[in-house]
Amino acid sequence: MATAITPYNPIEEFKNLLGDMMANCLKMCEVYVEAIDTDPAWRHKFAAEFPNFAWRNVEEVGRGSMHPDLLLIPNQSAVPAIRRLPVSVQAEITGGSKYPLVISGGDNIKVDVRLTTKSQRDQLLADDHIRTVAEQKAWLLTEAPDVEEKPARTLPYKIVNHRVRFMEDTIVDKGQLQRILMEL
Repeated sequence: MATAITPYNPIEEFKNLLGDMMANCLKMCEVYVEAIDTDPAWRHKFAAEFPNFAWRNVEEVGRGSMHPDLLLIPNQSAVPAIRRLPVSVQAEITGGSKYPLVISGGDNIKVDVRLTTKSQRDQLLADDHIRTVAEQKAWLLTEAPDVEEKPARTLPYKIVNHRVRFMEDTIVDKGQLQRILMEL
């Protein structure tokens, strides 16, 4: 009786290796924290041996205050905002959960926090939770930066048919006069 041969699946192998890598990453972070708690001098020894590590993140993962998957987020500018959230919420975000984001007109769309812009994260993330639609609407009314249109600058003169017409009570300095002459 012939047995079925399972074809090679690189995605499954990648998933397995990624799981192993994350388990090793967590263990690595825990080893670092244990070492620096035993003797703070280890902090400098690790930094000298591995100068290009984000040691703050390694320590936070090792202490359990940061989800290890945050180390792999492609948009690293999102990490500081996500890191403020509880680890359970960080796990939801790194797992790919999508959350409603209020857009113009009061509608909302589902977004992956990892892929948002800074202004979208400011709107969506509170210090300890993800804002609800109602909270976002309130935030937009009170916290969103006001966008004021600057009034058009009115010049104290007009140039018409190669002539300068000054408005009433206009005083120009030497620099302004030179600019006016250059415009003619």
